[in-house]
Amino acid sequence: MALTLCEFGHVATTAQLVASVHGQHSVVDVYQLSRDIVRVRRGLQACNHLTEDELDALRVGGLLDCVSLLRIHGIDAPQDGRLHVRVPRHAGRTLAAVADGREVARHWAPLRWPLPSRAAAARAVHDHKPVPSRAQVMLADALEQARLCTGLELRVPHSPNGGSLST
Repeated sequence: MALTLCEFGHVATTAQLVASVHGQHSVVDVYQLSRDIVRVRRGLQACNHLTEDELDALRVGGLLDCVSLLRIHGIDAPQDGRLHVRVPRHAGRTLAAVADGREVARHWAPLRWPLPSRAAAARAVHDHKPVPSRAQVMLADALEQARLCTGLELRVPHSPNGGSLST
C-alpha cells in the first residue's frame, strides 16, 4: 500500500487511495494494509517517510515552502524559526502554529511551477528513481518566495545534474 501512496507523490486523499485499490477495501482497510501511511488531517494521508516539516505543512493545509524547504535541500538560507508554508489563496482558517510550537509563516502566492503529476511520480517509482514530493512546492518557487521573504538573492549550489531547479 505504501508503494501506491508513493505513486501519488507521497500524498493522497482518502478517496484517491480507495479508488486506487479498485474499491476493494474500505478506508479502515487502507490503514490496516500499511503502517507506512500517516493520517495528516481529515481526508488526507501521506507517507510516513516524509520529513516532519513536510507533514506539518500538510497539517496546516499547505505545502512546505520558502526557507523551510531550502533547508531540507541543503541550501544555506537564513532561518527565522518559523515553518514556511504555501497555502492556496482560497484557504480559510489555517493553523497559526504546529505541534512543536513553531509559528507558521503562510505564503499566499500562487504556484509558478506546477507540482509533479501523479503520472510523473508513478514513473519515478517504476524506474526506481527519487519520487517527487507533492508535499512541497517546486524548488524554483521556494527560491523565489525566499527572495521575497528575506530580501536576499539565494542560489542553488552546483549539482551533478547541471543545477536543475526541480526537486
